[in-house]
Amino acid sequence: MLRLFEVPLMFQEVDILFSILSVFMVCLVSAYACKVYKLSSDRRHLYFLVALLLVVFSLLTKLFLNSILYYSSVRDVTAVLLEPISNSIPSVNLLYRLVYFTHFLLLLGAWSMIFFLSQPSRNRLDNTYEVIQLAVFASFLAMLALVATYSYPIYAITSLIILAGASINYRKQYLNHGTGTALGTAVFLLCLAHACYAIVPYTHTLYVFAECLMLCAYYTLFKIFRKVVK
Repeated sequence: MLRLFEVPLMFQEVDILFSILSVFMVCLVSAYACKVYKLSSDRRHLYFLVALLLVVFSLLTKLFLNSILYYSSVRDVTAVLLEPISNSIPSVNLLYRLVYFTHFLLLLGAWSMIFFLSQPSRNRLDNTYEVIQLAVFASFLAMLALVATYSYPIYAITSLIILAGASINYRKQYLNHGTGTALGTAVFLLCLAHACYAIVPYTHTLYVFAECLMLCAYYTLFKIFRKVVK
């Protein structure tokens, strides 16, 4: 099976538990975000909900990949189901790269939406010129996601840059607003996690710290939205 980096031996299969917890946490945050949108009818809350759903789907993709990696039963069932496709392509690694590509593209899309939402409100989708710019940007993200299937740090560094911009925007725009500051903290934790991810192919133990930071970021988001709904 294609692997972009080695997971530390002590953390193998444990990261599946982290993925399950992350999915559960982000699903709860999404449910709260849906309630916030229904109460406010603000499109910015709807876009944030979409970003969270992209994260959920990306985590499910990662969970699927890790299950194939660690459990032979899942691997065998997947091989049988995908046999017609795998027989028609030069290498089965292309299928794994496609799944990695989907995972990276979903996350880059989510982080980009969070970055745009951290900026002052603008009706981008009502302006044809800005819609074209967003389409070009989405194409650029797709290209980066494709390259990342061959070099994992490309994804991590790109995400780090996007999330760093979002964190700065949140802290600057909502300096005196408790919720905005907390949101900036959550995004900053995501930044730290991706800084660790960028070095993971060279120092595998940092993968553990990155996963812990991601879980902390999701928990921070959970506390923010639970407080808002209450």
